[in-house]
Amino acid sequence: MEKEASPSEVGYHTYWNKRANRLVGKRIVSATYMTEEMAKDMGLDWWENSTVVLLMDDGTIVFASSDDEMNQCGVLFAYEANGTEIPMPRIPLKE
Repeated sequence: MEKEASPSEVGYHTYWNKRANRLVGKRIVSATYMTEEMAKDMGLDWWENSTVVLLMDDGTIVFASSDDEMNQCGVLFAYEANGTEIPMPRIPLKE
């Protein structure tokens, strides 16, 4: 198996866009805020806040983190084609 080139060899945008493009073609089947149970299942039960979790048709999940180490949830931003914002703030994890 050939060794994958590093970000410094191919460029950071090229390297990470290749990974981001793995989402292309997947369809969002659910968009919900992370529950305490979901956080626990992912080992994030120490998070104090919740963020939107996008569930794809193949079981892939997408959510925002505050940083690379997932120290806290992040905020997902979305805008419709007409420019209307779809607000999705952090909310308390516990109801």
